[in-house]
Amino acid sequence: MNPETTAVPYERLGILIDGRWIYAAERSTEVVDPATGQTIARLPFAADGEIAEAVASSQRAFESWKDRSPLERGRILRRFADLARKHADEIARNMTRDQGKPLSEAIGEIRFAA
Repeated sequence: MNPETTAVPYERLGILIDGRWIYAAERSTEVVDPATGQTIARLPFAADGEIAEAVASSQRAFESWKDRSPLERGRILRRFADLARKHADEIARNMTRDQGKPLSEAIGEIRFAA
């Protein structure tokens, strides 16, 4: 195997809904590295019931979120931005693998979003 042409697979991908991971090999799609054309993972689709569960979970989360003070919400969003900056290199590598965009562009996108 030539390491320059062999895609390194992702770890197992799943969908997180209401704190529960869903791995559904029977209803999934390939994630293809655009640089090599190789499959690097399979990403599951949510079933109708799981979509309904995600919507309900989102509504519950919103009810809690809307009652938080602007100061508290700001602290949470700043923490998210800190984590995005801390893990920018790792996130950018995955974006590059998924989308084929240059690594420097992916890093810039993450830092801009943070």
